[in-house]
Amino acid sequence: MNQAVAFDLDAEQVPHLSIIKGNVRHEQRHLVKKGFVAFNSISFGEVLNVSKTGMAIQYLARRNGDQDQMTEVNLINSQEGFLMSEIPCRMAYVKDTQSDGQSSVIRRIGLEFVDLTLAQQDTLDMLLDRFSIGEEKRQQ
Repeated sequence: MNQAVAFDLDAEQVPHLSIIKGNVRHEQRHLVKKGFVAFNSISFGEVLNVSKTGMAIQYLARRNGDQDQMTEVNLINSQEGFLMSEIPCRMAYVKDTQSDGQSSVIRRIGLEFVDLTLAQQDTLDMLLDRFSIGEEKRQQ
């Protein structure tokens, strides 16, 4: 049986992060072509959606493991020849989907972009123009 577990982060659990309450991105979220991966020195995950202000990714994590502190990520799609490096961000939410008896969970996290350079903003605009495959429908 699959069970979704969502929890809010606070500064005590994840030091040095400013947490967004309520998982709110005011910009439209775009689905992107398959093959986009976000990574840092600790982990990597599949990109689920991207907007001008953030993105959602999912990856395999240890059950009851420490929360990753993503303050900077890289975005790549080797098939498309795309690389966006050193994207400053902060975690907005974490949601684990657990399977009974498994030692791993599928972790979905929301990242908010922070202080993008003009070049990074231009690259993000190009990503949305060239690699968007449609807008994600908002859940009610």
